[in-house]
Amino acid sequence: MFEALRGSGIQILLGVNDANIEQLAQSYTIANDWVEKNIRSYWPDVHFRYIAVGNEAIPNSYASFVLPAIENLHSALSYGELWQRIKVTAIISPSVLDSCFPPSAEFFPWLSLHHDHR
Repeated sequence: MFEALRGSGIQILLGVNDANIEQLAQSYTIANDWVEKNIRSYWPDVHFRYIAVGNEAIPNSYASFVLPAIENLHSALSYGELWQRIKVTAIISPSVLDSCFPPSAEFFPWLSLHHDHR
């Protein structure tokens, strides 16, 4: 599919299947292999903008693996400075929100903040 997008200039959000989250969380090597196969093989001809880890993996049985998977993928993108061009994020179910209005009233007790000081 990405072959058809080569040179198109279309920005891509690439998703990670829920079934792959645990493996990506447990091993930098697996995350690096995933990035090599799915991103670097097509870069820069295909313009990846985001990687979304899971589809509403929070809340479900993969929730505890989401942040480590994001960290490993982010680290794997650091080679060649792709981390500056491709952001890694997660799709979170609205069901985890206690109150949605106003947005400033929302509280995320399960969220662990992480900042990369590169």
